[in-house]
Amino acid sequence: MRRFTFVFVAVLLSFPALAADPGAAIRKARQALNEKRYDDAIQLLQGAIPDAAALAEPQHSQALAALHFYTALAFNGLQDDDKTREELDQFFRFNPTAKALDPARYDATFVRLFSEVSRAPRTAPETGGSNFDEVYPGYANFRERDPRIPVVEQWGDGPELQLLGSPDEKRDWRKLADDEARRAFVESFWKRRDKTPDTGENEYRKEFIRRAAFADETFRTAKSRGSLTDRGRVFVLLGPPRVIRQKPLTAKDGAFNRGGGAGATRNINTAGPSNLSGSAREAMINDINQETVLPEPDIGGTVERWIFAHEQLPQTIRDDEVTFKFITQQGYGDHVLQRELLVNKVIADAGTLR
Repeated sequence: MRRFTFVFVAVLLSFPALAADPGAAIRKARQALNEKRYDDAIQLLQGAIPDAAALAEPQHSQALAALHFYTALAFNGLQDDDKTREELDQFFRFNPTAKALDPARYDATFVRLFSEVSRAPRTAPETGGSNFDEVYPGYANFRERDPRIPVVEQWGDGPELQLLGSPDEKRDWRKLADDEARRAFVESFWKRRDKTPDTGENEYRKEFIRRAAFADETFRTAKSRGSLTDRGRVFVLLGPPRVIRQKPLTAKDGAFNRGGGAGATRNINTAGPSNLSGSAREAMINDINQETVLPEPDIGGTVERWIFAHEQLPQTIRDDEVTFKFITQQGYGDHVLQRELLVNKVIADAGTLR
């Protein structure tokens, strides 16, 4: 069997246009891996994905293959075989000719997982399941309604600014002292996001507000406005998924309790490496929480997958489809989105003007 060599990595690291990102991020991540700072490596690699995804071919595939490969190495260092396999699967999508690793250069477990994933058929797009209206009925008719207009002073706490606003816009909003200035801010905010200015109707604004109103009714919880829950955020930004799949939660889907027992849980908002922040920290927390496999195949919860086709995703996303996985389990949460690298990028890009 021929040996796999890191030609794509060498090209990436030597290409002048990539001196800052993502090449520099990969170099720093490799150093972090050598020092066994796996959480730092994941943070670096995740931060470089948007730049890699924006490249033209062949640099696009070379960069993303390298990022997924080293992310797999980091998860292997954390002894998370499932996450290692997932990242290797993504690696082979961008570099399908890779065949084998030199066992003298890599951990034996990683070499074994690399070999297993390399022989596995690539995952085909999912089929079957339910459409959105079967699971959450009423959206088609809801689109005909006029949504409630919030008090302008409360606008900044809603999904418009929270999901679409830049840090500068959020800071500027907090400085406004009267309703007249706030109304002018809102109009300017949406004017910048008008994708059809010649029509005289900001269809993007109308659709966003209707989605938010439906989400507020459908996904609300005792503690959170529906449009700002995990499901609500995804729905407002991307619209209805192509298909929804629901099934009982199993240990393979995610064992979120550590130390055994249904009551031994960790707080997703506070656990995990303290030197991470934002989406990278959330991703690491989810990964750490999944280290311990529970003994029973059905662990008393549900997993709901929302599958979006390529044409429903931001233009920066080149995957044929992306799956969002929501976990419900007592002691863990209600429909908690599992934040993986690609999921984080889709959410970030969907809320950014392109």
